[in-house]
Amino acid sequence: MSPIRPNVIWAMDFQFDTTADGRTLKMLNVIDEFTREALAIELDHTIDADGVAAVMDNLALQYGPLAYVRFDNGPEFVARAVNDWCRFNSAASLFIASPWQNTWIESFNGRLRDELLNGWRFDSLLEARVLIEDWRRDYNTNRPHSAHGELTPNRVRSTVDHDPPTPSCIATGPLTGSPSGRAGTSRLTGCSGSVMIRLMHSSRCTQFQEIVVKQRCPLAPLTT
Repeated sequence: MSPIRPNVIWAMDFQFDTTADGRTLKMLNVIDEFTREALAIELDHTIDADGVAAVMDNLALQYGPLAYVRFDNGPEFVARAVNDWCRFNSAASLFIASPWQNTWIESFNGRLRDELLNGWRFDSLLEARVLIEDWRRDYNTNRPHSAHGELTPNRVRSTVDHDPPTPSCIATGPLTGSPSGRAGTSRLTGCSGSVMIRLMHSSRCTQFQEIVVKQRCPLAPLTT
């Protein structure tokens, strides 16, 4: 499942480091899989399910509603508080069983580790928060990505369509209609109403991906 606009899939994962005196630093990293933005790097000695939900509340207020949250099924993420947040905010959960199913966040974690964490010994939680937040802002503002024509993550968000996604009915896969790329209509499994298809095509992808829902419907089965 590959997003083609911001706020379709946010990927989340925990990362760990230590301060100079051996205390644990726990980071909750959240990225937008389309723009590649580092939406948040929440840092504390401990972060529980309520802390995750608070981060998601702040991000939803800042960036708007999202469709899916991709994460592993660790104890914090399956806690009732997080599941309740997804349900109350019309977001669906994409659980993963192994890191290769969450490649964008794993790549981000590796870059953060190589560029900052491995080369710095933090004396305190406060120092770590300041330096990591500076790194996050630089990553979003000054790091171009080839997938978006060498645009930075912040630039990508500012230049794309910002119509909010409809969480319950965003899916990928072959769609009914002409292979020539003309728009058409189809019906999703489990949907009670028709949907309008906006077809997209690239030389590397033969599937037409974006679905704009005219009417809300139950979550359709996802394919990966």
